[in-house]
Formats: sequence, C-alpha cells, structure tokens
Amino acid sequence: MTSSRIKIGNLQQALNRLQQADLSRRAADSHKILDPSSIARGKISGGRLLTTTLGGEHRQLTAADMQAFKRSAAKLGSKYRAGATIDDVLRASLKQDIDLARTQIRWATPVRLRNGRVDFMVPASGLHDGPRQHIVTMEFADYGAALAMPATPLQAAAWMAREGHVRWDCDCGRHRYWYRFMSTLAGANAGRAEPGFPKVRNPELRGMACKHVLRVMNDTRDSMLIRRRLAEMVKADRDRLDNPQRTKVQTIRVTQAQADEITARSRRIVVPPQQRVAKLPPPATSQQIEIAMSKLRGRPDSAVLLAALEHMLATAPGARH
Repeated sequence: MTSSRIKIGNLQQALNRLQQADLSRRAADSHKILDPSSIARGKISGGRLLTTTLGGEHRQLTAADMQAFKRSAAKLGSKYRAGATIDDVLRASLKQDIDLARTQIRWATPVRLRNGRVDFMVPASGLHDGPRQHIVTMEFADYGAALAMPATPLQAAAWMAREGHVRWDCDCGRHRYWYRFMSTLAGANAGRAEPGFPKVRNPELRGMACKHVLRVMNDTRDSMLIRRRLAEMVKADRDRLDNPQRTKVQTIRVTQAQADEITARSRRIVVPPQQRVAKLPPPATSQQIEIAMSKLRGRPDSAVLLAALEHMLATAPGARH
C-alpha cells in the first residue's frame, strides 16, 4: 500500500545523492554496456562476452543481433526526431506500465518548478525493497514559446500540458534499465544521457516510460491543481522578463499544504454500484448556452470557455443552422 501523504524534504540533496549513486552504478557496470560504436560496426570484441534476451532467450550476442539493434534504434530515433508530447508517450507505453501507474501509483505532486523544469515526487508501490518515494523530473521543451504566446499563464500552462513537447527522467530501476536509452534516443531525456543499449532488459525497445513517469504525465495533462502551479511558474518568468532589473530565475516551491491538496484529489475515484447505471442529464438547450455566454462575456480569462460554449451552441438542440 502506498503512502497517502507526501513528505517534502530537501529535494536538491536527494537529487544529488541519486545522481551520484547512478553514476557510480554505471561505472561499475561499464564492462557490460553495449555502446553505440559497437552497434554501428555490427560487431563486438572477442573479449567482451555480452548477452541479450532478444527473441526471448538469454544468450550471447551475435552479429545478426547487432544489426537488429541498429535497425530498431534508427527507427525509434526517426519517429521522435521532433520530440514527444505527453500523449505521444502515453500512446507508446506498454499497457502493463499504464495499468501499474493507475493501480499502484496513487498520486504525483510537483514540489519544485524552475524555468520550465518541474521536479515531482511520487510514491513507490511498496511491493519491493527500496525508497518509499521516487523523484520524476519533467522539462517542457517548448517553455519559451509558452512564455511568449498571447495567452494567460493558465492558458499557456494548459497548452504546455496538452500540446508541448516534454523531456523526462526517473530515479527508478525500470527507467534506468528499460527506458532511459529510449528517451535519450528520442532527445527526450531530462537526466543524464544513456547511450548503452538495453540488450537484456528491453532489446526490442518496447514501451517508453515507467509507471512513475506515466502517473506524472497523466496528472500533468489532466489535473487543474498541477496546471495552476505551472501557471505560477509561467507568470513568475514573464514578470522577470518584463522587468530588466530582475535577472534571477525564480524557483516556485510547493508548500506542504498544496502538496497535501494535490495528493488528496489524485486518489482513485470509486463509483458506488448504484451510480454506475445512472443516466446523464439532458444536454443544454441553445437558450441555456446563450444565457451562460452572456454572463461570461467581458470577464477576464473567459476566452477558452466562450469558445467551448460556441461549439456547444452550434450543435445544441434548437440551434439555428
């Protein structure tokens, strides 16, 4: 069972420890890593007895495997040459990882936002030995465009979450050994680059992101509370750019109270059996929609709602065509 409440501590110290441990682990495993140069040549030196699970059997690498790896990497790299949106990542991910993100990872909350980079904390599943929480980093690659677009901070935040390209990183083993190579190849790694091919864990390059990253991406796309924190970051950086006297990039830190609110609202919604067959109310009539539009006109931040109501009006019962 995952924890129901996040504990915000010293995030930077935790990140520094994780990054150093990751580098030390990779250095210790360097003799096992299949590098890009070996894949490009289609062969490995006789002294390196590397193995793979390509085809479902754990065995020694062959020249044919090297060519298969090269083709797979080229295909993936060309597919995501322009980067990846949140929807791209969700579509490319394995159903297994998506199901685990829904059932085991109950919430994701941003704890630090700075210049288009957001650090999230998510709970571990609690099913294995290890940390109780994981850190997921997401970078919005189109952050500069969001700052410049003629939209409110909340509208810019919504655009980033829905249409902007993202980069990501997670400290869990599944990301490190299954997916970090793939995010690196897609130009979407927010942490250190990983050129070592996942020849044993994921030789067919299936999936795209771990359950922690998927929970973060799902909630970033859909949660209004997280969108408001993104809007705070956009507003702070716009204010800084509009004021030549302010040169320091501002860091937005989420308070414990804000984190508790996000985690409380992120829990899985359970629908009572008696409500599962409930009927939806009838659609709004054109007259009701016109009344709502008249009340919104002239109010700040109403452009998006008005556009949605205009679309509803065009298809509403009794609409003039």
